[in-house]
Amino acid sequence: MGSTNVRGLSHLKLVSILEQEEFDVLCLQETWMAEHAAPLLLKGYKILEQRRPTGARGGLATYVRNSLHIESTTGNEYCLQVKLKLPNSQRVNIANVYMPPASSLAKRDITEAHATA
Repeated sequence: MGSTNVRGLSHLKLVSILEQEEFDVLCLQETWMAEHAAPLLLKGYKILEQRRPTGARGGLATYVRNSLHIESTTGNEYCLQVKLKLPNSQRVNIANVYMPPASSLAKRDITEAHATA
């Protein structure tokens, strides 16, 4: 499993990350994908996304290898959670989290306590 803040997702960045290591699950923060833009699909992976409904930045993407079974997902613009059932029938919860600076939250009238609830 891997996780990184991409500060703007592109196909080139995605391929570069996966050339370094083979991940079964890859969590990306600050994808900066526009609300109506097509998702960046990757052969062999399912993509789960949570885009920021307002503003030009933020966004989360979680890529899950096709061989893994997704039982459930939930999320908001700060956290994307996925529950996987592994081949041995064990279950694992993965949370892809982005916590913006407090100053960014304050501009949007969101308290840190609200963002982490």
